[in-house]
Amino acid sequence: MTTGTPPPTRPRRSRARRFLPLALAAWLVLEIWLLTVVASAAGGLVVLLILVAGAVLGAVVIKSAGRRAFRNLTETLQQMPGRP
Repeated sequence: MTTGTPPPTRPRRSRARRFLPLALAAWLVLEIWLLTVVASAAGGLVVLLILVAGAVLGAVVIKSAGRRAFRNLTETLQQMPGRP
């Protein structure tokens, strides 16, 4: 028995949502390929040191950005009117 209403249609995905997983996979393959090229040219120990240095530098940058954001939040909250 039909009610005469059309079946629901699925919304179309945008191009960005369709190609984002493909772009991410291509980025990962490119990064691994570049890592192997650098490792074959410079040596495995050098690449390992570069990876560790990048992780440490990234942690320092993230930590300082977090501290700066927390400091800005604290200053903003202290300047709000109606604070006891």
